[in-house]
Amino acid sequence: MKMNMKSWDFSRPDAHAPSGVLADHVHSRGGVMIGYRYFSSKGDGSYNGNIVYSKDEITNFYDRHVTQQIQNTHSLEFMYGVSNNVTLFTNLTFHDKEYSYINKQNNSARMSSSGLGDIDIQVLYNIFSNSKVKIHSNIGFVLPSGTINKKYQNEKLPYSLQTGNGHLSSITGFTSFFQFKKFSLGVQPLYNLSLGENIGGYKYGNKFSLNYWGAINLKKPFSFSLRQNYIYQGSMSGEDEELVSNLMILNNISNSGYILINSAVGFNLSIKKGLLRNSRISFEYLFPTYMSYEGLQIGNFNGFILNLQYSPGGHKNH
Repeated sequence: MKMNMKSWDFSRPDAHAPSGVLADHVHSRGGVMIGYRYFSSKGDGSYNGNIVYSKDEITNFYDRHVTQQIQNTHSLEFMYGVSNNVTLFTNLTFHDKEYSYINKQNNSARMSSSGLGDIDIQVLYNIFSNSKVKIHSNIGFVLPSGTINKKYQNEKLPYSLQTGNGHLSSITGFTSFFQFKKFSLGVQPLYNLSLGENIGGYKYGNKFSLNYWGAINLKKPFSFSLRQNYIYQGSMSGEDEELVSNLMILNNISNSGYILINSAVGFNLSIKKGLLRNSRISFEYLFPTYMSYEGLQIGNFNGFILNLQYSPGGHKNH
């Protein structure tokens, strides 16, 4: 069969964005994709701006010094081509979180939580597409399906160990993808607007995220990628009255908001034969490049993302 030279080549391993980028492509009418993503990250160190504070400095003001915070997230993705120009994207998450701390008496302990997270629903509209360029809009909502009432041994857990935001947020942005003979480039700016306080009396700040990446098509079926993610997260407002703010930095609403630049290296593997035909496997390792925190927060997060995607109709339905 002759390839349509005016169409984007979805058979290439770099025809999709790196694993850390969601809702990066559209499908033609009836096209389906099912995906599973595993994200694991670990943070340590107490930062104010980009300066690390010691245990002794922390315990002058707080009863507990948080030494480490770990998060594991499992995600299920689903994409469906409603028409040749409109694709529905959903992402359902399940979180498993844990933090470790040392109190003023030098006793150490851990607390954890797990549960269903918020649901990301987007409508992707194909704005422009040819053999070199694809552009689509990302419009949607984050639905508050996670909880903000998690407890551990009858103690209310801090904001960051809850599994949801507790309030509705909107998503607005677009994705641009450029394909050349041996490499591809992409950019995706997204803006999350918080729509009102939750039942706990607080809300998260608005968030701007900018992903930009490049990938080299090494030799089919592999590609290698480099990505950076700029994040501006606004400070929280309001306060959960059940949380004691001087117990630890995670309970204090003043310790919120940040600017981060995270970098990632990864690979994509596109499988076209055998048992895993029409599947895609991608992996990324993430590390911080720049950190600036408002108030005292856990920083220095490193992590990795493993992504598995399957499209029954293969790349012809993209």
